[in-house]
Amino acid sequence: MHRIKFLPLALLVLFLSALPAHAGDQTIAKTGDKAWDAFIQLQTDWTRQLRDLVLKERKKFKGIADLSYQWRLAEMKLDTLKFLYLKKHRADTIERDKGLPAFVTLEWFPEFSEKLEKSDPVFHKQEVLAASLKKKVEEHENWEGLQEYLKEIQKSKAHKKRFDDFLSEMNTVQKILAKSAADEIRTHH
Repeated sequence: MHRIKFLPLALLVLFLSALPAHAGDQTIAKTGDKAWDAFIQLQTDWTRQLRDLVLKERKKFKGIADLSYQWRLAEMKLDTLKFLYLKKHRADTIERDKGLPAFVTLEWFPEFSEKLEKSDPVFHKQEVLAASLKKKVEEHENWEGLQEYLKEIQKSKAHKKRFDDFLSEMNTVQKILAKSAADEIRTHH
């Protein structure tokens, strides 16, 4: 079993890579699930802001920032395809009542990938693309430097408001999730 990990605030480094949910043929479809769609939109907006900040303050990281953008966009699309599969076939595995980290941590088994590959050839292509881009990012000469820079800004007083705003938006997504969990309970009783 592989779990898609929700990244805690302390690891915002990786949020850089969850950039805008559209670019060329990498469009991330809406799922019809308000909580999931709000989470993806939050990742998109937040990391776009971080990317813009990186490009403004550390131009030497442009190459890795762009590559990270492509990688995380591919990962977000892959995660959304997985979410849609689980929503349709294994909705009981999606945890809505245990908070946002549990909600976005999807239980994913290899047999789910096999079934999804058979029904949707785009899924396998997306898996290959995401893995390829991840490898390029991790091997990039500036990857560690970018991670260090992002750790620095988390501690910076100059960027405190930016992080406070992110936490506020995260709370809004949490409220959407709580409402969807309550609605689901009412529907099933």
